Amino acid sequence: MVRNPQQRLQIVLQVTKAIQDNYSRSQLLKVLESVLRNHLGIEGFAVYSLRNQQPYLEYDTCNLAAELQGLPLADYLRRLEPDEDLVALLGEDLWPFDLVIPVFHKTTLLAALLLKNANGLDADDANFILSLANILYVSFENKFMAREYARQRSEQAALSRQLEVAAALQRQLFPEEMSSGGGVEVDGFFRTHAEVGGDYYDFFQAHPHQYMMCMADVSGKGVDAAFLMSNFQANFRTLSVYESDLLKLATILNTKVNDLAKGEKFITCFIGRYDTATRTFDYLNCGHNAPMLLVQGKMQLLPANTVGLGMFDELPPATPQSAVLPSQTVLVCYTDGATDLESPEGLRFGEAALHELIQDNHNLAIKDLNSVVVRKLEQFRQDFPYRDDIAFLACRFN
Repeated sequence: MVRNPQQRLQIVLQVTKAIQDNYSRSQLLKVLESVLRNHLGIEGFAVYSLRNQQPYLEYDTCNLAAELQGLPLADYLRRLEPDEDLVALLGEDLWPFDLVIPVFHKTTLLAALLLKNANGLDADDANFILSLANILYVSFENKFMAREYARQRSEQAALSRQLEVAAALQRQLFPEEMSSGGGVEVDGFFRTHAEVGGDYYDFFQAHPHQYMMCMADVSGKGVDAAFLMSNFQANFRTLSVYESDLLKLATILNTKVNDLAKGEKFITCFIGRYDTATRTFDYLNCGHNAPMLLVQGKMQLLPANTVGLGMFDELPPATPQSAVLPSQTVLVCYTDGATDLESPEGLRFGEAALHELIQDNHNLAIKDLNSVVVRKLEQFRQDFPYRDDIAFLACRFN
């Protein structure tokens, strides 16, 4: 039995060199087995490591795996303390072992060495074995942490790339220029939350004398939300040219959202069509926040006619609404990030404040109206972060 301090130092150096030479975990445990067997006379031992607080047999020189399963190890290991006297562990009823050496990192139990026929060991021997085990398991933990760090860096890099793609998709949802012919004055703005989302507004000419508009919001955040809304935008722009019936248009869009989202997300939207020749405005609200329509200064809300797209396999029956718009009628659409905006005191901006703000300023030029809204929202939130994206679209039908 090796008890000479110089010899023990040489053993520690050999173990350390094996770690530096990047031996695998199983190879290092074989080194430990060699030391215990050849230098300390230990006939056999088993190593129980802990993963998610559950012990599992990692190394067994006794070929007693079946018998070991019957031992009350989980309860026993939970009773071990970091500063416990190792010699005091002798005599525990853990046949065929007579000494248990726990390996802790601070107060966390990493592993336990169960030694067979270790009655000849004294406290110094036990502490020497503990030192070797600590060296090994610290190296195991370091390797694990290094792998975890590398994995997280890789995942973060991949996520960063995904978010860059999603952010690019989100930017493309909003038109750089919106058609303002036919006597329609239109302007929109967007304020982004920290995470990539899927708000969308649009206004474009689909046919001579006919303009299409949309305000939409997808449930959830992230890459999937941005991708779903990007797909929705492409379908809406394409289908609007060929489908004149708003309910049929929404029905087709509902199918496409379902096909892509598989029931995991949905889109609320407000769809409108304006005919400049007849001044007729047809609209369908699919579960979205009620836009504000100001006719000769009087506000009316345009509530939902049906549910959001993707909520059900088939869109429930709905009736698109129609109105003839007098000159100077103003339409304001928004996503709920505006009304859900919070102040540092935890107050919500709310629908009533937004309605009052629009009512008081509806005679302004549309760009000026939007500027007033932006300024008011910024004053309200101060330095408090946005809790959601805000998309805003205002139109004046001259």
